[in-house]
Amino acid sequence: MDWRDLPDETIFTAVVMKKPPPPPPAQKPVVDVMTLIDDDPIKHDLIIPDIDPLDDPVIEEIVKVHEFVPEETFDAYRVSVLPDFPGGDSARREFLGQNVHYPTKAIRAGKQGTVWVEFVVGKDGKIEDAHIIRGIDEECDAEALRVVKQMPEWTPGKQNGLPVRVRFQMPITFTLKNY
Repeated sequence: MDWRDLPDETIFTAVVMKKPPPPPPAQKPVVDVMTLIDDDPIKHDLIIPDIDPLDDPVIEEIVKVHEFVPEETFDAYRVSVLPDFPGGDSARREFLGQNVHYPTKAIRAGKQGTVWVEFVVGKDGKIEDAHIIRGIDEECDAEALRVVKQMPEWTPGKQNGLPVRVRFQMPITFTLKNY
């Protein structure tokens, strides 16, 4: 028999079987994370239960926030806050423009180009370990290095909110007008 052959007053009832919901996740037992046993007032033994603290998202977040910042020098692209010249980048360019003196010997020889100086901005903002990584000639290289070592203290870079040493590279361009 086809459904079209049934009288109009026939009522159809559909039964839909639903899957039962999954059981709730098991409750983690409440465990003391650390128990301090005071056998000796000078020596303390820590008893840590056999659980992985990184399984707990709250503890994992605390571990991330309080990561230890090693005593290393960071490259500028790896720090969360870059070192900053006092007054910003425009003040740095102005400082270089006022303090870099084109060596007379380099002018006579027609030497032009860009000297790349690498240095570290220390945790205290002082310039450390300045050296030439790509130069154009002895006099221009020495002048660029002299000026970088003369720079005032920078605002130090930061990693995880703490000041860190940051390696920085800076170009200093020597250009002759009408040459």
